[in-house]
Formats: sequence, structure tokens, C-alpha cells
Amino acid sequence: TNPREDRDGPITNEWLEMGTGLAMAQYIPGARMVKAFNTLGAPMLQNPQGIGIPIAGDDPQARETVATLARDAGFDPVIVGPLARAREFDRGTDVWVSGMSGDEVRASLNVQPGR
Repeated sequence: TNPREDRDGPITNEWLEMGTGLAMAQYIPGARMVKAFNTLGAPMLQNPQGIGIPIAGDDPQARETVATLARDAGFDPVIVGPLARAREFDRGTDVWVSGMSGDEVRASLNVQPGR
């Protein structure tokens, strides 16, 4: 869910402007779409402890399922809110591929502790 112009063409800029979560959702109407794990770089998978994973989606149950997956993998899930907020952790934002802790992601994205 991270569009790249070299691979995806000029539509990349349109998707980033819209927010890639919403951009992808338009192609799969009715799906319980959740945006997560897009802020990781491959080296982060070696030691996930404490790395914050921002999560956005319109379906609370689907968000919680993804939060459980993140937690089980050793990450710190950060539920940001609805899918429209996923643009806040798209490519080029402060949290994207930053390796921030969950608390740092919460602070950067203005998410209340415990979410």
C-alpha cells in the first residue's frame, strides 16, 4: 500500500494526495480495509520490540484484529482512527519508516495514550 511512481506511474501523486488508505479502498468497495505495517522498513523486522505500528480503518473490529497481529509480532499497535487518517502515516510523513516507538508515534500523530 505504498505507491511508488517508478512502479505505479503518475497516479502515485493522486493516491498520496487522497491518502493511500482511501485510494486503495475505492477499488475494493465493501471491504473492511485497514492500513497498517506500511511504515516499516525491512531491517525493522529483525527487532520489532517497541516499534509503533499506526493503524487506521473504519471498522473497529477489523482495526482490533490488526492490532492483535501487530502485538503478536512484537510491535506496539497505535490505533489512529478512521481510514481517512491513514494519510498521516503515508510515505513522506514523520512516522514513515522512522522506527519510532509506540509512544513517539502517538505523540507525532496526536493519539491518546492507550490506543
